[in-house]
Formats: sequence, structure tokens, C-alpha cells
Amino acid sequence: MKIVNKDIAYSGYFRMNILQIENSNKDIINREQLSSDDAVAALVYNTDTENFIFVKQFRVGSEDYMIEIPAGKIDVKGESPEDTLKREVIEEIGYEVDEINSICVFYPTPGMSTEKIYLFYAEVSNKIEKGGGVDSEEIEVIEISEQELYDKFNLGYFIDGKTIMTIQDWIINYKSQDTL
Repeated sequence: MKIVNKDIAYSGYFRMNILQIENSNKDIINREQLSSDDAVAALVYNTDTENFIFVKQFRVGSEDYMIEIPAGKIDVKGESPEDTLKREVIEEIGYEVDEINSICVFYPTPGMSTEKIYLFYAEVSNKIEKGGGVDSEEIEVIEISEQELYDKFNLGYFIDGKTIMTIQDWIINYKSQDTL
């Protein structure tokens, strides 16, 4: 399969493209594609309070508030995913990042979207700003203990994919096996 034409159908906060794709039989198939900046997200652990830090904010896709890990778009030209994460952590929860570890890079919805998400585990200890987001964002900062995180995860409390992935990574790679 190959893309033979791409037109912009809509351009706003996101961009919608119409793609014409030619298959192996030379048939032309039309598909819509949501075009978006790539993004970063991290499970954030405060080494001073020994709590995980999450954000609660309204999400258009779910049409409701969600509790999730801090995240944001890579929308500053030339900014690396790591630098974007540091900026987003300051903007959303007000902390300076002490340490960052990469988890993975993935496409959350490759059947319709160009977005890639860079996932990290980050540690913080130094609060340098208030947090709460920028512009029209209304972000509530929530701290959860390690035991609460584990309990809430097992009860299906988290429904955001990137949040679930980072918690699973933490359980596998960071949480001591003798405390499971």
C-alpha cells in the first residue's frame, strides 16, 4: 500500500487529512488521518514525599475529567522529548525534574493518528512553581502513595492508556517483588 495523495480537510487545534491510498490491486482507498504533534508523558515520583504525582484535567476525547500522568505536546521547534517533559512537568505540577528514564515510544492509535508518545519515568524533589497548567488549562495536582497507586491500579481506577503503561512498567521494573 502507498499514499498517492494527501489533502488537508481541516486545520485547527488538530489537523485532519484525507489520504488516498493505493492497494496492491491498484484500488484507491480514502482514509481520514488525524495529524498531531508527538507527545511526552511520565510517571512522576516525588523522592521527598515518596508519593506519585498525577494530574486531573478535562479531556475532550473522554468528555470528562481524567486522572493521568503529566503529559504534553512536543510543540516547541527543536525541543527534545526529554526537554519537553521537563517543561511540561514544571507547567503542570510545578516541579523541576531530577532524573528521567525512558520507557518506550509508541503510537496510541496508528489506525487514525500520526501522534507518537514518548513515555518516561521521572523523579522530582524540588517544587519551583505552582503548577496547574498554562493558558486555559485547569489542572489539579494529585499525590498518591505507593500503596494507594498499587491498590487503585488493581481496582481499575486508571483508564488512560499511557498512564496504565507507565504504572505497569513501574510495577515490573521499580517495585520490589517482595512487596507485591
